[in-house]
Amino acid sequence: MNQAVLVSPSRKQTKRTRTSLGKMSYQQFLRALEETTFVMVWRKRSRQIRTLKDRHCPITAVAEFLTGKTFYVTDYLKAARIIGLPSSLAAQIVSAADASITMKQDIRKDLLRALNLQKPVKKPAPIDKRW
Repeated sequence: MNQAVLVSPSRKQTKRTRTSLGKMSYQQFLRALEETTFVMVWRKRSRQIRTLKDRHCPITAVAEFLTGKTFYVTDYLKAARIIGLPSSLAAQIVSAADASITMKQDIRKDLLRALNLQKPVKKPAPIDKRW
């Protein structure tokens, strides 16, 4: 049984347990993104949605949150496969998170809503290194 316990300065400690990741729908992904304990920001200059500390994209953040395994941002397809997210959907989510020209606006809005990000930040507040 996989267990992941992650702590973030902005949210209280959460414990997620999943024995089988199976197939993940878009709505399940958004719910998992809402539950993740990573602090995510919308960067004004690059327009990217990333975690504040490790620069995870939303997919790698959810995958690490659910499995406890660390993923590089470039491993989003591997992370998507592990959590059961179809690769075509994963590509659309990453495109929206990166604010690419080909992004789907509704996916971008869903990501921002799930993360409760209202507007971009110029420079995020520093993270307390003691966490």
